[in-house]
Amino acid sequence: MRLARPTRLLPAAILAASLIAVAAGCTAIGPDAASTSTAQATQGAGSPTASSGQTKAAACQILGSSLQSLSTNLQSAYDKYSSDPQAAVTALQSVSASFQASVAKVSEPGAQALAAKAEADLQTLIADTKDAVQHPITGAAKVAKLVPTIKADITKIGSYCG
Repeated sequence: MRLARPTRLLPAAILAASLIAVAAGCTAIGPDAASTSTAQATQGAGSPTASSGQTKAAACQILGSSLQSLSTNLQSAYDKYSSDPQAAVTALQSVSASFQASVAKVSEPGAQALAAKAEADLQTLIADTKDAVQHPITGAAKVAKLVPTIKADITKIGSYCG
């Protein structure tokens, strides 16, 4: 009976560490992202893409703001996981809804493709976290395997927008 508790805590620890790793990978976009101003946001505004009408700078501003929120909310989900795994799932769903709303505002093709992939991987993270609640050992392993993918998605957005 004593072994059941540490065995159950190990997947929670793996999942929590995975969520921390994802949250740590979510940073502002671009070299001066912390000091984004209206002038920076409109820089390049005169060169919209032919098909979307949205500039790369405008798309990246939307995504940068959204990724900052994503980072904060992933940390919140992590904080909830050890005491209330279902609350963590709910927090992740909220993160996803907010990120989806931002992705819907992005029409610049390059940024939109990267954001759509990140959103799809976030949906997979939510599904895997739900699975981890029901099946701690196998579910936590799936979450841990997905973390590098999400970090790569965020890095690609940062590189594109940087």
